[in-house]
Amino acid sequence: MMKKIILFSIIFIFSISSLIAETIKYKVVADTFYSDGDIEFTIPIKKDTTVFWKPYNSVYIEYNEDETLIEGFQMDVEYNNKTIYMLSTDLQIIDTETIINDKKILRLIPEYYLEVLCKKNTDLIFEKQPLWNERKKRMENEPFPFKDSFQPESYYISNTVILFSQHNYYLVKNVKKKNNNIELDLLHYSDDDVTDYYGKTEDVFSAVYNKFRRDSNIKLLIHTDGDYFDLWINTNENHIGRYISASDSLCEQIVNLVRNEKCDLSKVTWPRHADGSCDYDGSKKTVVSQTTNTTPTTNVSINKTMTVNENLKLRSGEATTTQVLTVMSAGTKVKILELGKAETIDGISSNWVKVELQAGAKDRDGKPIKAGTVGWCYGGYLK
Repeated sequence: MMKKIILFSIIFIFSISSLIAETIKYKVVADTFYSDGDIEFTIPIKKDTTVFWKPYNSVYIEYNEDETLIEGFQMDVEYNNKTIYMLSTDLQIIDTETIINDKKILRLIPEYYLEVLCKKNTDLIFEKQPLWNERKKRMENEPFPFKDSFQPESYYISNTVILFSQHNYYLVKNVKKKNNNIELDLLHYSDDDVTDYYGKTEDVFSAVYNKFRRDSNIKLLIHTDGDYFDLWINTNENHIGRYISASDSLCEQIVNLVRNEKCDLSKVTWPRHADGSCDYDGSKKTVVSQTTNTTPTTNVSINKTMTVNENLKLRSGEATTTQVLTVMSAGTKVKILELGKAETIDGISSNWVKVELQAGAKDRDGKPIKAGTVGWCYGGYLK
């Protein structure tokens, strides 16, 4: 495992009135550990424990050893009248849904990078985002050439912290989700006067975002379509742009193309829409891995109500490695909200599906499960 490096921390101190108004209450999303600052993360803390972030607390940004890709967020919070240190992905806002499941950090990059890769044309980077030209020009005579230090501009989203750029961080104060739309109330706490190595503060981001970067409070509006995300600030008139959930393989090949003028598209995990289709793999439909004796693909589709045909785990994400929320009993009715990745399991080809449990749902012990509970399960075990 790569050694993590804490590159820097930013502390933003508010006025006395802000200290009262802007305290944010979080809960721990799973049994986990925290640090008191003197030891590693070895002190246990239970799921649903309430903690508080206050304006004198710090937020830390961790990077990988190459100091390019973000590793995670860590926050100082108040617990039992003392300050503790813990991962922000172990937290979420009280009385809201999580933004990101399975304690992940979502990395979004502009959609135009897909065109850059498909055409293997790095000139498009400078056409689509002119600010890259400025950065490249000023780095010509610097010790770190543009190609060697290039990384795609990225937004990072967790359940507690939104990172718009190196100088602009927001805390998540509230989350509202309805179907494929998410509305986030955000609190700005970073220091805009921080400069980079070159003494510059220009960020390779849209002019729309820069208009709001100094606002203490903003709303971030998100519309999701599978791996595609449209972002607005405050109103639907202030569109930041369309972004994609960037896999490690996709980002790696973008960097290879810029630095080495070559890439291997066979290694790219392309983004998919909510219906399972893909615009960039030549299929325009869900691709499933084939095995011998494979049964036909199950007929899962968005908004369809289906029945669990055997005891089935409801998970926090679309993989067998994610957290089990409960085990649904055979006969439980679920409504499909979203199609996830395609996979073949036990000889059955289907999609992972995000589902909402309907009235009368029970667990494997016959105990009722609250209607409206949302999670992921494998569609091959629905009928």
